Amino acid sequence: GELEKQLRAEMGRLAESLRFEEAAAMRDRLADLRTTMEPQRAVVQGATADRDVFGLYAEGPFLQIQVLYYRNNAMTGGADFAFDRIEAPVSEILGSFLLQYYETAPTIPAEILLPVELEEMEVLSELLSEKRGRAARVRAPARGALTSLVRLAGDNARRAFTERKGHEKASRD
Repeated sequence: GELEKQLRAEMGRLAESLRFEEAAAMRDRLADLRTTMEPQRAVVQGATADRDVFGLYAEGPFLQIQVLYYRNNAMTGGADFAFDRIEAPVSEILGSFLLQYYETAPTIPAEILLPVELEEMEVLSELLSEKRGRAARVRAPARGALTSLVRLAGDNARRAFTERKGHEKASRD
């Protein structure tokens, strides 16, 4: 709490001095501090299903997809994928992406969580179950602990998007 107050005060001083880039960097440090201090949501209570959790962030024609890997109820990693100049509905893009993603994925988990319902969710579950050799369930949870995992993946997608856009802007300047 004390560090947060100090960062806020410093951010205000920098902004008053018209040192906006430094104030923005301070704002980002403050956001990082909050993220670090949030309760960790990497462990899921309950059944021990292996699962992949997908999150999305869309802004204009840009789409960021994040996948978090949970094995034995603990997050073991993740990956993000960026798409530019997208003109199709997000659900169509996600459906196509999942087919391609799991075509080459080393493993298919028992459960795949999505942030949006897909028309072809049942067909996708059947295809992935067949490829896996046993049941693979694709679903978009509406409430409960699993929705917080999808929200976390979405937050990570947003952060990855913001970071990527920041790097692209910096490389142009």
